[in-house]
Amino acid sequence: MNDSLEQIKNEFVEAVEAAKDSASLQQVRVNFMGKKGKLTESLKAIGTMEPSKRPAFGDRVNKLRVEFEDLINEKQGLFQILEEQAEIQKNTIDTTLPGYSLSRGTYHPLTQVEKQILQVFQSLGFSIEEGPDIETDYYNFEALNFPPNHPAQDMQDTFFVSGNRVLRTHTSPVQIRTMEKVKPPVQIIVPGRVYRHDSDMTHSPGISSDRRIMCRSKRDIRRSQRNSGNAREKYFRRQSQNKISSELFLSLNPALKWM
Repeated sequence: MNDSLEQIKNEFVEAVEAAKDSASLQQVRVNFMGKKGKLTESLKAIGTMEPSKRPAFGDRVNKLRVEFEDLINEKQGLFQILEEQAEIQKNTIDTTLPGYSLSRGTYHPLTQVEKQILQVFQSLGFSIEEGPDIETDYYNFEALNFPPNHPAQDMQDTFFVSGNRVLRTHTSPVQIRTMEKVKPPVQIIVPGRVYRHDSDMTHSPGISSDRRIMCRSKRDIRRSQRNSGNAREKYFRRQSQNKISSELFLSLNPALKWM
């Protein structure tokens, strides 16, 4: 019987070596170790053997089963490595090809417009000033000649935070703050967010705004007037006639307006 087991072992080793892939290797397992496999069928011979020889034969069959399992697992590990390498080769990225360029984001249209406006006025000699979004009643209204009974100070027009503090309704408070710190000549532009108690399909409670102020000699203002024509032509690709006219707002000091 040992000769028959040795023959089964030799056939198994040859079959494992001949297996070309995982599927054929699995078939080898079934042919030798399945319910009707050659090694399993050899156990049926125990019934015809002398009782004294049965333990040794059974032990030999069990050892062969362990050897067969080890050989199959070893060969299966090799197949797995080859399959992984083939998958990697199949999905390999050709690094010699040019890469895909990543498109970069752009500024929001409102930000683009604001940047262009600032460029125009910086080219005219204006400096940029910024201030807080939450202002006191003094800087937002009183210092700008808004009387206490002005409609802008009503609850339905302005966001009141607490006490005498409001969300600024314009960026003009920064003009007051700047003039308190800096003596003329002053030439600034103040961009930023402003807030109005106004919200519907065509209005937003928060908008972008900018205010400018020029406190200089008449000669400097005339020079800036000439330069403004060049700035318009440069940034807006058009020529225009500039003139300065005076305006008097109902609640503000007299002002000059560029036309």
